[in-house]
Amino acid sequence: MMNKEIVSMIRDLIQRKEYGMRTGQSDDDDLLGMLLQSNEQNNLPENASGTIRDDLSIEEVIEECKQFYLAEKETTSSWLTWAMIVLALHPEWQEMAKEEVLQVCGQKEPNFEALTHLKIVSNFPLIGYPFPFCPPQELHRDV
Repeated sequence: MMNKEIVSMIRDLIQRKEYGMRTGQSDDDDLLGMLLQSNEQNNLPENASGTIRDDLSIEEVIEECKQFYLAEKETTSSWLTWAMIVLALHPEWQEMAKEEVLQVCGQKEPNFEALTHLKIVSNFPLIGYPFPFCPPQELHRDV
């Protein structure tokens, strides 16, 4: 049931993107646009060379979109979880992050533009701790 809904939503997105690309209302500079552009170029008569098929069907484009979406969700979820753990371990970082948000945004709700100016908030999980899902690194000899 849920897979059908996801496929239907992605198929609708693909149709809107294809329409936008045909009418010039949408660029092909994002991942979906590049997949569809590649598919369109490979379907041209001069590229129909024998039995080797190097284009993607719409179903394959849908599967690629699902994979990227799910990978992005997992990565974002893991990063946010790790950020909360690091903040809980270091209340002083919480305070620095809060001060930075208030300095950049004031009393307004943070928006995308404001997020680009937040240095501590965007970098603090990288400070002092490796991301927990990286394989541990060992030194086998002195450097």
